[in-house]
Amino acid sequence: MMINSSGQALSPDDEKLVRWWQKKYGRKAWQWAGLLVLPFLLSALFFILFGREERLWAYIFILPFMPFAAFFVYKLVNVFGKMRPTRTALRRGLKQVTTGTLQEVTADKHLLTYTIDHNTIKVAAPGPLEHVSGSFFLPGALIVLEWLPVTVQDNILLNVHYKDVPEATSIAGPAGTAEKATLMMRWNSRTIKILFFTLAIPSGICLMVSERAREPAIMLGMLLFVAAIAIFLAGFTLVFNRRVQNAEQRIVLTGIITEVFVSRYDNDGSEDTRVYWYRIGEQIVSGYHDDDRFLPGDKVCCVYLADKKGVQHGLFSMALL
Repeated sequence: MMINSSGQALSPDDEKLVRWWQKKYGRKAWQWAGLLVLPFLLSALFFILFGREERLWAYIFILPFMPFAAFFVYKLVNVFGKMRPTRTALRRGLKQVTTGTLQEVTADKHLLTYTIDHNTIKVAAPGPLEHVSGSFFLPGALIVLEWLPVTVQDNILLNVHYKDVPEATSIAGPAGTAEKATLMMRWNSRTIKILFFTLAIPSGICLMVSERAREPAIMLGMLLFVAAIAIFLAGFTLVFNRRVQNAEQRIVLTGIITEVFVSRYDNDGSEDTRVYWYRIGEQIVSGYHDDDRFLPGDKVCCVYLADKKGVQHGLFSMALL
């Protein structure tokens, strides 16, 4: 069956979304480049801490970091491979608009696959979706799928419109101080955990197994290294807290759920934690952990904090209507 698809010019909102993807790829490139430097910094630190007679310990500590270095190189090359085609697609300025009956939506990590009238279209999972392992949808719905072809294998999802579903309504009000404090406390706690497991534990092991590491000059160097990383993480935390403090809106979104996506995260060997995401109108809203009460077709009202651009920072309530 021939799919009903046509080319159209990108709208200003489409261009804004594609530029968001460009910025995301840029941030990813800096992220992987920074992580790639970390194993080499740790290697240099271990060789400084351990004397000649203790070099075996240095090699033992360094060896586990080498596969991570190779992985970071792979991810960095992968990101650079997406940046240029996205820039070319934006300059081309044409998107595909596909209309038809939705038969299936499947999710695999960072990709979504829409089957429309027996034709499949693979697109990058939009916005905040990560590690998506499952999806629920409205079978048989008439939809309009807008997407940007980037390469043969990579496409960017611009918008999904369900023709038979009423438009969602959104009401914005001022954000409360208590709500902001909750989000900032959550992020600060996460930063402290990262600092403890990546720096405090390795430093403690070095002090226990290496006599040279307990020398005053070496201990001072370790302290300065840990302090530098702590300042780096504190800078990220400060940026996040400032963004939350600058959040001006408390959004009340009411509408029908058209798609549900599930992300699964390993919970230290125990049962996985499931995070649910809901498409309501043109918005994708982050839901509660391990809460499968809401399904496509449900009419809900959710309240979340957002910045002046409408970007969600946390869900405070979600209820069936």
